[in-house]
Amino acid sequence: MPVTVDEIRELSQEELIELVAEIWEVRPGWRTTRVSPGDEIKLELDNDIIDIAVPEIGHPSTDSELTIDILAIQESPYPELEYICVHQGSEGDATTREFYGELRGATSGYKVSKVVVVTSDSGIEETVDERLHSGYQLVDGVKICELINSYSDHGLDPDKYIQ
Repeated sequence: MPVTVDEIRELSQEELIELVAEIWEVRPGWRTTRVSPGDEIKLELDNDIIDIAVPEIGHPSTDSELTIDILAIQESPYPELEYICVHQGSEGDATTREFYGELRGATSGYKVSKVVVVTSDSGIEETVDERLHSGYQLVDGVKICELINSYSDHGLDPDKYIQ
């Protein structure tokens, strides 16, 4: 039975992060690691050790919901790194432009090629050109469900998360 956006919204933030990490890991050639802002990671990739510094997004004086939660590592067919920010929204909770505005510099100066925002809400309406210029890609609640349903045939078990 297909997973619905309402079922995704019932997950806790931690459950959603675990589900997103598993979605990325069932993709051929990818693996993930949980990270927190400020982490410094020594990562082995193609028999090379690289240093990754996870940037802090947001301002310490504000209660920012935006954090980098996952480092996704593609090893095959070529090395690529992505930061994944996971945001648990609710019905009608379209994430604001300010939320995404914090991402502009997240990959600047780092060895990470892009930021992916995975949110259970609808996100904001932007053109692909605007998102490419802003330096992030958006996976909203509907797209999460599509990914879950399509990767269920590749070993993803949504029943671990969806009751």
